[in-house]
Amino acid sequence: MTHFQRLSTVRTLLAQWFAKNIEGEIPCMTETLLISGGDYRGRRFVTQSHWAIWFAEEDELKVYACDGRFVTSLSVAEPGSESIRSAA
Repeated sequence: MTHFQRLSTVRTLLAQWFAKNIEGEIPCMTETLLISGGDYRGRRFVTQSHWAIWFAEEDELKVYACDGRFVTSLSVAEPGSESIRSAA
């Protein structure tokens, strides 16, 4: 899978999570590149109520509430799969 395809999967997975877990319309989301030491690491997605980080190397999408509380972790390698780890 190309990087573009993987990123499209990440965006779709996050939109599906919002549709399933957040009432109302899917919120407007901003997206930022994550770069560390000059190397591409992934993306950060931010809405009014949540933010998510996708680290390309781990291929995992981690969702947090706006207060920083961990909400869930989603596997990008297996689109459509349930969350692999959720907050208690």
